[in-house]
Amino acid sequence: MWRKLAMWMLFALLLALIPQTASAQDNLNWTTQFFNNGYLIGDPVATRTDSAVAFNWGTGAPAANVNADNFSARVSTDAYFAPGTYRFWVLADDGVRLWVNFQNVLDTYNAPQPGQQLSADVTLTGGTTHIQIDYHEEWGSAYLYLTWANVATGATSPNFPVAQVVPTPGIWTAQYFSNATLSGWPALIQSESAPLSRNWGDGSPASVIPADNFSARYTAQMTLNAGTYRASVSVDDGVRVWVDGVLWIDAWHGATGYTYTFDGYLNYGTHTITVEFYEAGGLAYLNFDLSPISAPPVTPIITPATAGATATVTAAVLNVRQSPTCDCGVLTKVRAGEVYPVVGRNADASWWEIVANNVTGWVFANFVQTSNAAAVPVTDPSTTPQPPLTGYQVQAQATLALRSHPGNSHAYLGRLPRGAWADVVGRNAASTWLQLRYSGVTGWVSATYAPLPAGTDLNRIPVGY
Repeated sequence: MWRKLAMWMLFALLLALIPQTASAQDNLNWTTQFFNNGYLIGDPVATRTDSAVAFNWGTGAPAANVNADNFSARVSTDAYFAPGTYRFWVLADDGVRLWVNFQNVLDTYNAPQPGQQLSADVTLTGGTTHIQIDYHEEWGSAYLYLTWANVATGATSPNFPVAQVVPTPGIWTAQYFSNATLSGWPALIQSESAPLSRNWGDGSPASVIPADNFSARYTAQMTLNAGTYRASVSVDDGVRVWVDGVLWIDAWHGATGYTYTFDGYLNYGTHTITVEFYEAGGLAYLNFDLSPISAPPVTPIITPATAGATATVTAAVLNVRQSPTCDCGVLTKVRAGEVYPVVGRNADASWWEIVANNVTGWVFANFVQTSNAAAVPVTDPSTTPQPPLTGYQVQAQATLALRSHPGNSHAYLGRLPRGAWADVVGRNAASTWLQLRYSGVTGWVSATYAPLPAGTDLNRIPVGY
């Protein structure tokens, strides 16, 4: 009798020791490395560890020292898989490459498909498997989701919670998590009206969220005058407040009835405000306020608009600048689908002067669609002369961003598709960046991905920077 019982106990112990197939959300240790370029070049500028590939950065940056646009990331882990065929799902904005055991099984890196759920089936023999996803953000919204399931179990398509990626001015985008650490996918994403004042008592924000041990992230964009502002938040339990990616308040601990404040100076323009909250147990509330302490009034000069002339924004996010050039300050930001009156243009209509958010500023013509603008007057007569053609052309080996100056941190002017040919009009002194003209846009690209043909006479290509 005792011998049989001992054998059953040994069998149960052996079963418990057999590794179980990992789920993408089973608290795996995912390592993410960030690069301030689109192609994972050089040393990473930031590294983090996460329990799931469920990132939604909106129009912001993943970290304080990472670009908001034109960055790349490599996310990897090692997980155990039982033998079988597995379906991997990816949702991303912009491009991705998925590697399973160092084999490329899905690739949209140079031909992004934002917002489209992609999948690939992979047969595994079992054992520890290396999973890696390379991600490329060009501009605008940024998010990345990954999961998988065994096809034999009737794998069903996941419902990735990508909703309202770009916050609407005056509205908070709320992400609620069924844990106290903002981990994994949000269980609920919804838009909520301002002000950010919530009191759940001993309840929860929604039926899908537990009353205790939950967390939330709130994001909004606010257009503010220049001046010193006080962020104030009273909370039960923990809270963090970020302004433009800078941590203003860090009270990520249990507390009841505390109010935290921070005073900081902000320039005129649109700012991203993020409030992170967690509830441990008992009562739960959050009251946040951002108010000026000393903000001088701004009285913009509004030029009467030409009757009926409008500009509709076609880019996800577009800078409104002080003058018709990328070498100047940003007054505010506008977003896709928004319509603004046009009050002027430069001589060649490559920039339009619009009225947006109570300021008058300039937007690049490639990112707006104008209407009834034939009679709009020239309000800035200066036009930068186009550099002459050199007779050389290059072919893009990847989809490239045309930038205002040599370097990945400069303003995005347009896109050079993979395989397209463009005219060479200039270079930098080291010939590591080329100035190209493509489809009416003149901009700079890295020569690594659009090399000059063999035998090129560099003396025929002027140094433009």
